[in-house]
Amino acid sequence: MRIDIVTLFPEMFAGPFGAGIVARARAAGVVEVALHNPRDYTHDRHHVVDDTPFGGGPGMVLKPEPLFECVEALQAQARGHVVLLTPQGRLLSDAVARELAEQARLIVICGHYEGVDERVREALVDDEVSIGDFVLSGGEPAAIVLVDAVVRHVPGALGSQQSLAEESHAGGLLEYPQYTRPAEYRGMRVPEVLLSGDHAKVAAWRREQSILRTARRRPDLLERARLTVAERRMAERVARGQRVDVRPRLFRVVVPVGEVDRAAAFYAQLLGFAGERVAPARHDFDCGGTILACVDPRADDGGLRPSAGCVYFAVEDVAAAYDRARAAGARITDRVRRRASGERSFYCRDPWDNPLCFADEATVFSGGRSVP
Repeated sequence: MRIDIVTLFPEMFAGPFGAGIVARARAAGVVEVALHNPRDYTHDRHHVVDDTPFGGGPGMVLKPEPLFECVEALQAQARGHVVLLTPQGRLLSDAVARELAEQARLIVICGHYEGVDERVREALVDDEVSIGDFVLSGGEPAAIVLVDAVVRHVPGALGSQQSLAEESHAGGLLEYPQYTRPAEYRGMRVPEVLLSGDHAKVAAWRREQSILRTARRRPDLLERARLTVAERRMAERVARGQRVDVRPRLFRVVVPVGEVDRAAAFYAQLLGFAGERVAPARHDFDCGGTILACVDPRADDGGLRPSAGCVYFAVEDVAAAYDRARAAGARITDRVRRRASGERSFYCRDPWDNPLCFADEATVFSGGRSVP
C-alpha cells in the first residue's frame, strides 16, 4: 500500500512515522509513505498557498491551484483514493480504517487555516474524514492518527492478526481488561479465571468483560455490537445503571438419575454436546455457565441433592430442541406452544421422570415480544 500525504508541514511526520508499527511496516515494505508540500507546486516568488476568503471573514483559505496541481501530479503516476481531512467529514472508526486499508493507494490532503477552497472538495476529493468533534490547528495530527489506524489493517503490518481482531472496537465492543505478571501486586490480584488454564472459561470471561465495559463506558456502541439476546439484555441493564455483576450467580442444578452412563448419553443427545464425567456417580453439562449435574443419589458421596422441581432451558431454536428431545427418548408432556405469558416452550420428562422445559430464548422474559 502507498500513502501520499499533502501537507504544508512535512516535518511534523518525522517522529510519529519514524517509530512503532508504521515504521516497521515501512521497513518491511508493507507500506510506503510519501510527503508532498503544496508550496512546491506554486509559481510565484513567495510560494503563496493561501488567500483571504471571498465575502470577507477571518483567517485564510488554502488556494485551489497548488492542491490541484499537486494531486493531479500524483494521480498521473498511479490512481489513488483522495481523502480530505476536515471536521465536516465522516467520523473515523475502525470500520472506516478497514475500508481505507483496502485501497492500493491513498492521497491524504491536510487542511489548514480556515480550510480549503470549496472547489477542491467538489472536483478533487473522493472522501472526507474527521477524527472527532474538536478543533486542531491543522490536518497533520489527524493524518498521523488516520495513517496509524489504516496501516494496522494492512496485511503484514502487525505481528499477529489475532491482536487486531481482539482490540477495542474491532468487534463493536471495547476490549476486555488485560493483566500480566505478577499475579498479585500490592494486594491487587489477577482474576482467578485467567490463571485457571481453562481456555473456554477465559474466553467467556473476556467476552462478558468486554460487554460490561462497553455498556458502562461507551453505551452508544451497543446498538451496532453483535450480541446474543442474553448479552444484550445484560448490557442494557448495565447501561441503565443497574449492577448485574454483583448478583449471586446460579451455578448448578442437580437432577437425580438412576444410571449415570445412560443419563450421560440421554442428555448428550438432548443438549447436543457430551458434557463431562466428574465423578463415578455424577456427569456434568455446562449450560451457559450453569452446571446441570446428573447425579445417582444412591451412589453419590458428595452430598448433592435434587435442587429443582423442573429444569428450564433457554434455546435459540425451540423446534430443533423438540426434535432432539423426541429422538433422545424424552416423554413429551406438553407440545411446543405459546403460553399466556408469551413464552414459547414445550415440556417433557427424562427417563427418570425429571420434568424439563425448553423455551425459545427470544420470548423468555419478554412477554412474547421479539428481543433484538
